[in-house]
Formats: sequence, C-alpha cells, structure tokens
Amino acid sequence: MKSLALSTLAFCLSTAAYAGELRVSDAYIPMAPPEAMAHAAYMTISNEGTTARKLTSVTAENYHMAHLHMTVEKDGISSMASLSHISLLPGQEIVLMPGKMHVMLMKPKMALKEKSKIYLTLNFANGEALTVEAIVKSGNDVDHGHHGHDKHHEHDAHHG
Repeated sequence: MKSLALSTLAFCLSTAAYAGELRVSDAYIPMAPPEAMAHAAYMTISNEGTTARKLTSVTAENYHMAHLHMTVEKDGISSMASLSHISLLPGQEIVLMPGKMHVMLMKPKMALKEKSKIYLTLNFANGEALTVEAIVKSGNDVDHGHHGHDKHHEHDAHHG
C-alpha cells in the first residue's frame, strides 16, 4: 500500500510544474500528422498566490515559434486571434483547451512521436519563467472532459 501511495505521488508530481505561486498541470500536445506545420499545446495554469501574474510569451523546444492564441467565432466561422498576454488574478485558474485559449506551436523542427515530451517555457511579465513538460498524446489519450473547469473561463486575455 505504501508503494502504491508513493507511485501515485510521484506521478502527480511529474505532471505538474511549479514556480513560486504558479502551478501548471495537465500540459499536452495532441498528436498531429507528420506534415503538420502547426500544433497546439493545452494546459491548466493556476495562480495560487496573492499577486496577479501576466503570461506574456511561450518558447517551445523543437519549434521555431510559439504564440498565445484564442479561438474566436464570428458569424459561425471559427478563426484564431493572437493574444498579447493572459492575465491570472490571485487564486485564478485558467484552462487552455481546444476551441478556446491555447499555445500555437509553429514550424516543428521534427515530427511528433506519441508519448514524447516537449518542454515549453512560460514567460511572465515580472521576469518569472516556468518550464513545463507537455506530453504528446494520441486522440484516444486526450481528455476532452476538461476536468469540469468550464467555470474558469473568466479571464483577462488581450488580443495582440
């Protein structure tokens, strides 16, 4: 029983990254065809502190560019808009998910491999940087339930 508890704790710790009062969990990149020139990364970002944080950029290992994006719908047509930043108020949790906010990863330097790890560095306006491990997941492994965080879409995202 003790071994199971330690294994569970190790798994939970390996799927979350912390920097001071910031926590990122459930970071993943859906598997894409080898010829795809753009991928997306999704995750949950929590500000567990008492000071607002502003995510201003992301860099991604094995990609030439990474941008903060938001899917917007106008007249029934979905498109993507670049975001200059995402604000996280104290105690706030933001979920980056398909059809909403996400990190757009551009021009991969190599094809994705299922279950591989891609390191993303989240850069904040105050100079903080948090590197997270995003797991490449096949369509069968992607959680479309979004952990019931629909209530957390109140955010301060600014179009660039």
